[in-house]
Amino acid sequence: MTSKQLLLLRHKEIFGMKQFNSKEEAINDMYRCLEATGEDCIDNTRFAYLDNPEEMEDYENSQEEGCCGFFDMEILVAGRKATIGCNYGH
Repeated sequence: MTSKQLLLLRHKEIFGMKQFNSKEEAINDMYRCLEATGEDCIDNTRFAYLDNPEEMEDYENSQEEGCCGFFDMEILVAGRKATIGCNYGH
């Protein structure tokens, strides 16, 4: 496991299921977390509400197409369960 992966895992451990008011707030937080590790190559950003089958299908397809490092985490957005992720470190 790389030092970046350890930092991201620690971020998840500290905060558990983070809560946000909006999708945009969650995405911005994810970028801040990754940038704090010194990562500047981030792409394949993905987001889906867990109760939306179409969004989840798109999310899973995006996960499968990604390469290199990855970050995926379940969160709450306005009380609704969601998952957020991206790829990094190309």
